[in-house]
Amino acid sequence: MFNLKQKNKNMHNIFNPKMCLKTILDSSWACNLESSESDKLPIQHIGGVPRLCFKYKDSVDSWLCGVIPFNKESWEAVDIRKYKDIKFTFYEESSISAKVSLVDNEENESNEINLSEVYGVKASEESEISLNIHNLFNNKFNPKKAKMIKFIGINKPHFYISNLYLN
Repeated sequence: MFNLKQKNKNMHNIFNPKMCLKTILDSSWACNLESSESDKLPIQHIGGVPRLCFKYKDSVDSWLCGVIPFNKESWEAVDIRKYKDIKFTFYEESSISAKVSLVDNEENESNEINLSEVYGVKASEESEISLNIHNLFNNKFNPKKAKMIKFIGINKPHFYISNLYLN
């Protein structure tokens, strides 16, 4: 017999709303993004799906950054060692310029994964991405005290993230 509660027990939702009426993600931080609130990630609804919009704002820098905490209520650290993958849906129109990393409670960064190097990720195609979370771990980053996931875009990027969770 299928038990939905048991399946969800091994999943940690980061941004995966079924319905969302907000235009920004309150529990986020961003810089160099085109947004109604300069330091928050904007949410756009495309095809009936709420998506985080990482759109570069014209500035002297050619990059953007957005972070989302694992614990949305308090930004406190979360032990992520029991999870195997970071999963999300990704779309970028012209070229793949996004990078993903994790940050712990002492602001130590994990290894960074360049999405242009992930098999099957192509420009102008929506991709279901599954990254082995343990490939991000390094000697400085503490997975027992992971605080947030970080997306960086380079070369004046514009990409979307949805269905973001740990599994």
